[in-house]
Amino acid sequence: KSSDKFGRRKVIISATVFFIVGAIICGVAFGRWTLLIGRILLGIAIGFASMVVPVYISEGAPARIRGKLVTIYQFMVAFGFTVANAVAAWFAHYDPVNIGWRLMFAFAAVPALIQLIGFLFLPETPRYLINHGHEKEAQEVLHRLYDDDKEWIAYEMGEVAREMRREAILRQENGDEFVLRRVLRTAHVRKALALGCALQMFQQLAGINTILYYTSSIIRSAGVHDKITTIWISCGISTVQAVGTILPLNLIERLGRRTLVLSSLIGVVITLCMMGGAFILINYDSTKINPAQAYIGIDMNSTSTNKELLDLCFGFRNCDDCVTSEHCGYCSLREESSSLPTTFGQCLPVNSENTQHSLYGYCKDGMNNATAYLFTDTSCKTRFTVLPIVIMILYISVYSLGMGPIPWVFNAEVYPIWARGTCVALSTFTNWTFNLLMSLTYLSLSQAITKTWFWRSSHFFQSFF
Repeated sequence: KSSDKFGRRKVIISATVFFIVGAIICGVAFGRWTLLIGRILLGIAIGFASMVVPVYISEGAPARIRGKLVTIYQFMVAFGFTVANAVAAWFAHYDPVNIGWRLMFAFAAVPALIQLIGFLFLPETPRYLINHGHEKEAQEVLHRLYDDDKEWIAYEMGEVAREMRREAILRQENGDEFVLRRVLRTAHVRKALALGCALQMFQQLAGINTILYYTSSIIRSAGVHDKITTIWISCGISTVQAVGTILPLNLIERLGRRTLVLSSLIGVVITLCMMGGAFILINYDSTKINPAQAYIGIDMNSTSTNKELLDLCFGFRNCDDCVTSEHCGYCSLREESSSLPTTFGQCLPVNSENTQHSLYGYCKDGMNNATAYLFTDTSCKTRFTVLPIVIMILYISVYSLGMGPIPWVFNAEVYPIWARGTCVALSTFTNWTFNLLMSLTYLSLSQAITKTWFWRSSHFFQSFF
């Protein structure tokens, strides 16, 4: 509604200001509440931008390249992930605990400032201008867009005029009826909205943002222990997504939206199934825990020993099961310590104040021989480390072919102008709702039903669609 009332351009500029202010507040945050306020402002900005930008592109682009330009929007989102990961990897070298994360947040203000300056020189969309009685300004914009091609200018003006006449007839029939009610009462718009929301829902149920948000966690689960290496691998995977989004640019008008979505869905189903299989192999290959070694180095008679927590960790049968729990980590002998028995391995409670060490045992902080042991609460050594990473690359490639851009293209161009703002807002709300659902439940579900079955459940939803 805000973009219908105030214009697409003004809403985007407002969202950009929220981006800048939110990034700066997060960068200088002196407490959790300050950081929360900054994150809320960034969330508002993302919500408005993801709703209005596809509409702005669709209404402002020449009809013959409209689908390509909305696809470029998805490419730029993917490219943004790549840049964000690269920046995070770079700043991770500068005291990540105190300074690095602040620089990561503050850097987000830079592209937002560039966008703000650019939008000050961009026009409003012709359709919005005509719909609000600014025909002269709309003609000037169309002359710029179509390079004074009178035939195309006349076509666009005629299309908008026909939509306005249909809108006038509907207004006479329905009066000043609430837009959403009109959408629900109009069969073809209601059907388009249902399909648009379904596309956005299944786009998120495919698990794409779970992979993008938790790429580092998934890579560590695959056996990569070094944090900097993990970030750079994440950057490479984001680059694959950006490159993969380029492929539909020429295919979207040639093959059509439906063909690309179906082809992409088939690939997504196959790769999600492969992802589940990869984590089965990793779990099978993971170092087994010898129950006879569980209590070595632990004073079970001490009153400070949390026996319930120890029983939880002692119940896991291998390293992969152990590190899947948020409360436990795996303590093993470092490879260079060849003078000690190489079969030693324990699942121990994590020290919440220093997660690099266990709460008890040989990997406890301050133990004389702690340097001879390695404690990890995220990754396990396995022969199949490369497998999930390769599958993620395949998954993102097939996802980018259709399920990435098409839901945005479809929602940007399928609705009549009177319903476009409301319907795009509803479909975007659906997207972010399921985005939130998937991202909030990934860690808890991967612990409760294991990573294997999380990816298999995503595979089931896509097969159903």
